[in-house]
Amino acid sequence: MANVDSPFGLKPLEYLNGAPWNGQARKYAIASTYNVALFIGDPVVLAGSADASGKYATVEKATLADGNLCCGAIVAFEPDPTAPERIYHAAATTQYCYVADDPNIIFEIQMDSASDLAITDVGCNGIMIETHSGSTITGVSGIEADESDFGNADPSNMLLLLGLVDRPDNELATHCKVKVLISAHQFGGSALGGTGA
Repeated sequence: MANVDSPFGLKPLEYLNGAPWNGQARKYAIASTYNVALFIGDPVVLAGSADASGKYATVEKATLADGNLCCGAIVAFEPDPTAPERIYHAAATTQYCYVADDPNIIFEIQMDSASDLAITDVGCNGIMIETHSGSTITGVSGIEADESDFGNADPSNMLLLLGLVDRPDNELATHCKVKVLISAHQFGGSALGGTGA
């Protein structure tokens, strides 16, 4: 059976020590001057500022290219008082989000449709790609892993591929769901290079 094409960005799965992700996340601010919509699963990076109280650092979507850092993925938003029914972050809106930012978190992500995943890609580094927009209906990210970019040992490539997610509905083919670690983590806990191919 073919894998379902349903991108969702980065979804926390477990920790490097084998423990399941416990739901822990850190609160961050999104500035009203940031004119980009954000969704659950979007990778983010510190934006170099904070909210008016100075308590919560601001974040913005990470740039999906070689050499760029990431500090984790959005897992939730605080409701916007002006639009409490909205389940994503609208551009140019002050809001708070929660980010799974532990550098030891292993995430699940869908591979894109470039080609079938090769077993020699496991243990290698690669980047993410946004060929789908985030959904304003589900609130979920459209970001995927860029299959065509894996196969190197460069930790500046953002992700380290650890293998397929072990589920009956997931096979080594297009749109498979894989386990990754953020190798170019902004908090420096990973910085892991792959083996290359």
